[in-house]
Amino acid sequence: MRSAFVLAVSLAAFAAHADVTWDEFADGDLSTDPNAPTQLTFGLGGNVIIGSVQSPDDGRDYITFTIPQGMALASLYQHQWQDLDTGGPGDTGFHALNEGSTSFIPGEDTIAFFLGAAHMIQVPHETDLLPELARTDFGNMGFSIPLGPGAYSYLVQQTGVENTGYALEFVVTPAPGAAALFGLAAIGAARRRR
Repeated sequence: MRSAFVLAVSLAAFAAHADVTWDEFADGDLSTDPNAPTQLTFGLGGNVIIGSVQSPDDGRDYITFTIPQGMALASLYQHQWQDLDTGGPGDTGFHALNEGSTSFIPGEDTIAFFLGAAHMIQVPHETDLLPELARTDFGNMGFSIPLGPGAYSYLVQQTGVENTGYALEFVVTPAPGAAALFGLAAIGAARRRR
């Protein structure tokens, strides 16, 4: 099942003109340590993360990334949330986002430290998860979309026994206002070439 999952996700990612930033099946496991998330570099456009989570040994995957000045995280698309053993929908999971290059184990004592938190279920292909993640349903802080520059950590969690495979696309765009500046710079450069 894993090879079919990886192939389906890879085809979807390339069709959407996204780059596969990390593929656990090719690049190794993402960190399970909130104090040392896997450091990822996101480029402009789509950045796909492919992984799997299963309790008790690999119940959480942690990543950290930086959104540079003039850029923003505009969307977080789910391409897959699937039980790798049966091919059916993955059991309900959880995902969360916080500021900084380290994270937390989700719980009643830590939920207020997260900017965003939400359950993760299989949703229609290409559903943007960022609006739900930004709400304060779990007692987290909440945030505005697009998410501006800074260092962030993100986790995916599965506390059930299912081996849940996922593929998520983090879409980085020029920040509002910066897009206009980029456009003006391009016009200026074109005029100088004439």
